[in-house]
Amino acid sequence: MTYTANAPMDFKIANNIRELGGYVNKDGVPLKKHRLLRGGDLSLLTDNELSCLEDYGIRASIDLRSSMEKKSTDPFYDHNYLVYYAIPIEGSVDLKCKPKDLLYTLYIDILENHQDALRRELRIISGEDDGIIFHCSAGKDRTGLTAMLILAACDVCEEQIIADYAASGENNKEVTAKQLKQLEESGLKHIPVEIFESDPNTMRRTLDYLDERYDGPVNYMRAIGVTDEEIENIRKKMLEE
Repeated sequence: MTYTANAPMDFKIANNIRELGGYVNKDGVPLKKHRLLRGGDLSLLTDNELSCLEDYGIRASIDLRSSMEKKSTDPFYDHNYLVYYAIPIEGSVDLKCKPKDLLYTLYIDILENHQDALRRELRIISGEDDGIIFHCSAGKDRTGLTAMLILAACDVCEEQIIADYAASGENNKEVTAKQLKQLEESGLKHIPVEIFESDPNTMRRTLDYLDERYDGPVNYMRAIGVTDEEIENIRKKMLEE
C-alpha cells in the first residue's frame, strides 16, 4: 500500500501548512480535520490568510521557534482573540557526524533533552478545545516530531507517519533554495543539504529508536510525564467517533 501526505494549504508565501487530520488509523478510524494543523513560519501569512485560518477553526498557535529565529512575530501573538503559546525548542546539531546522521541525532537530542517542552506542548494540545496550529520555522523537524507523536497516539501506522514527515522536503523546496543562497552569500559555505531534507529513513530510524528505548512513541509520551488521560484527550480531539 502506498501512503501519501496531506497537501499543503494554498497560501502565497507561508509554506508547508497542512492538515494533520484526514489520515486513517490502523482500525480504519479517520482523524478529524479542523483540529490540528502543522506548519512553518506563520509570520509570512497575510492578513487575509490569517483570517482563512480563523475561518478554518484555528484559534491557537504553538510556536516552537527559538528566540533567535523570531525575526518576525507570530501573527497570533498580538491578536485580540487568538491564543499564542511560545515553547522554544533549540535542538543541537552536530555538523561533524556521519552523513545521513545529522537530522537523526538532532531528533534524538530533542526527544531526550527537551522533554519538558514536548510535555508542555502535548498538554496544551490535549487541553485546548479549539483548533491549533503548531509550527517552527520550516515545519519539518520540531513540527515533524510533534506530528509523529500525535499520529502515533491516534494509532496511525508508521508508514503513514513517515509519509507525513517526508512531504516537508518537497513542500519546502523553493524556500530551501532561497535559504541556501542567502547562507552562501553571507559567507557560509559547504552547508550540509541534509539539514533541509526530510528523508523517510530519518523518521523510520527515529521511530525505531523510540521502539527500542521506550517500547514505542506512546510509552515515550508516558515516560516524559504525559498522562493517560491527556493521551486519551488527544485521541478524542482527533479521532472521529
